[in-house]
Amino acid sequence: MSETLKEIGSTVAKLRALLSERKKDLLRIQSLQDVLTSSLDVLWESTNILIQDQRLWKETLALVASGKVLSVAAQAEHALDVVGDVEREKSWISSGSDYCRWIGKGVVGLCEGGDHGETATSNSIKAAARLLGKGLTLGHDGMLTTIGRDGFSRLKSFLC
Repeated sequence: MSETLKEIGSTVAKLRALLSERKKDLLRIQSLQDVLTSSLDVLWESTNILIQDQRLWKETLALVASGKVLSVAAQAEHALDVVGDVEREKSWISSGSDYCRWIGKGVVGLCEGGDHGETATSNSIKAAARLLGKGLTLGHDGMLTTIGRDGFSRLKSFLC
């Protein structure tokens, strides 16, 4: 799982470097945006592994819930829109509300016991609460609608 995190971090760094160049390599930007999307699509499939290692979970939160990924993805999307002349579908990772809904799915997954559908543990609920707290700083309500009443009641039952 740390390989997925490394890939996400590396892709964000590469995108950031490409976006700072005067002449934008749109094909490379699009390719890296696709890699980033694919990596994020599978991240919540291994939450149990992520939350077992505190360092790994902190790294996950710092990378995906702090706005680093969302920010660089939005910049990449903007570069592709402004400079590119090909009609294409926008990536969900560059939309604040869609990205927050994705974080909300991670919170719900943790409240449901992680990636194996096991009974939620205090560890998974604490991880969900930390993910929720970090995600809320992004300022989009999409996450809250994804979590819904059931997710919040699970969080509340463990935390209160």
